[in-house]
Amino acid sequence: MEREAPGWHPAVAAIMKTAPKGTIVHWKLMWRDLCEDWTSPGGRVVQVGDSAHSFLPSSGNGASQAIEDAITLATCLQLGGKTNVSIATKVYNKLRYNRVSCAQKMSFVNAQIKHRTDWSAVAKNPALIRTRFPRWIYQHDPEAYAYSMYGLAFQHVISGGTTDFQNTNFPPGHQFRTWTIEEVKKEIARGESVEGLLDGDWS
Repeated sequence: MEREAPGWHPAVAAIMKTAPKGTIVHWKLMWRDLCEDWTSPGGRVVQVGDSAHSFLPSSGNGASQAIEDAITLATCLQLGGKTNVSIATKVYNKLRYNRVSCAQKMSFVNAQIKHRTDWSAVAKNPALIRTRFPRWIYQHDPEAYAYSMYGLAFQHVISGGTTDFQNTNFPPGHQFRTWTIEEVKKEIARGESVEGLLDGDWS
């Protein structure tokens, strides 16, 4: 631990030395690029939570998004009924993908705030290190959203994407586009603020 991230308080090293040999696991944080398809081609196998969209701990939001997934999926299955299960799961996917992708981006916003900190500036303004947990995340009602948008998303899915459908459950004014981890890493390496590059109202 000292080799990878030096500077810990001696008490931390002392506590770790009391652990039985071989019981401390180096558990790496793993990430992958956005995945747009969370259902099998037949719509009978569905991913929720981190299996569909991995989150960094800095988001403080991974479990919440998994719960939103479950609520949305249950609502879609209820509305679709037994005869439309395979379509209902794809509607669930359609309702969730844009929103979750934006929530994943917040992981990097918060990681950058926590990891690259001007402590003298924070001493003057503690709000600078405040975890960003915006209104568009905590004010969202996934059940009500699924009820209101199911019909439009259903038509979009069965038309093969030819009918218009736009999600409204992500930051107002944001023009959604896919992004990759490599893009974000390059932005950070250039010294850019991930938060500063976001369009729309992410507050």
